[in-house]
Amino acid sequence: MTERAEIIFADGLIVKCRDSAPDYVLCELSVKVDEFIEFMQTHNKNGWINLEVKKSRAGRPYANLDTWEPRQQEGQQPARRPVPPPPFPTHDKRSEPEDDKQDNLAGLEDDGESIDSIPF
Repeated sequence: MTERAEIIFADGLIVKCRDSAPDYVLCELSVKVDEFIEFMQTHNKNGWINLEVKKSRAGRPYANLDTWEPRQQEGQQPARRPVPPPPFPTHDKRSEPEDDKQDNLAGLEDDGESIDSIPF
């Protein structure tokens, strides 16, 4: 049987998931600044920390330090951790070229109304 690594909880960070939240809100994070800064300074590697948000057996969310490190054998490249695809679209409309925005307007007719005529 493999030995389980100790879970290092993210001090100063509280994860909250609400059933009443809109679908696009995955969870809320509350940060106690002094505690979280100390946690980050203690556990950072090259200026980074990785956290995992998980669900406890009781169904409550929590965040812990991701301590996974690749094993490197002699003569091999470092192992890469597989990255799962994001659970939601990552298209950023701000990165669309201006020409594409103009194409999206093609075919729309001007009905002679201005924005001032909208009744709200």
